[in-house]
Amino acid sequence: MNVDVPSLPVALDYPVAVKPSIVSLRFEESDDAENQFIIEYYVNNSESQFVGYNLYISTVPSAFGNIQIKEKKNIYLEYGIEPSFSHNRALENSLNSSLDSQEIVSKRIPHYKAPPVPENFYSCLVYYFRLTAYLRGGFESEASDEVEGCAANNASSCPLAKPCNP
Repeated sequence: MNVDVPSLPVALDYPVAVKPSIVSLRFEESDDAENQFIIEYYVNNSESQFVGYNLYISTVPSAFGNIQIKEKKNIYLEYGIEPSFSHNRALENSLNSSLDSQEIVSKRIPHYKAPPVPENFYSCLVYYFRLTAYLRGGFESEASDEVEGCAANNASSCPLAKPCNP
């Protein structure tokens, strides 16, 4: 049958033009134990196969993080599917004709590990965040530069044995 979709999987290597860029990361404590990180990043990928970004959160720095990203460990999937943050560029552009190609998006990250079995951020622990652009077919870009954040508003209030303490 003549169809637009190949009947057998075809391995295509889609080049990812731009690696993601994290703009800022901050921690917010709240009285109701809903401690969270707020991450801001640029949406700067415009490949036709681009569907969003995957967020990786780790408690170890990138020297170990590169291996973990390749193995898909520490991926943050709030809805249980990839990508972590979905972006449909065609739809976003049609809804907002003034959309800048360097749009900044802010996302609330309420858990270190997403549901269905969420794990909260531990107070006074350092977390490392990286993004990858995610393309159809499961292709990912090189990871963004790593950004670290302390799970405390005031690191000097952390006990001396905790990693956040200066």
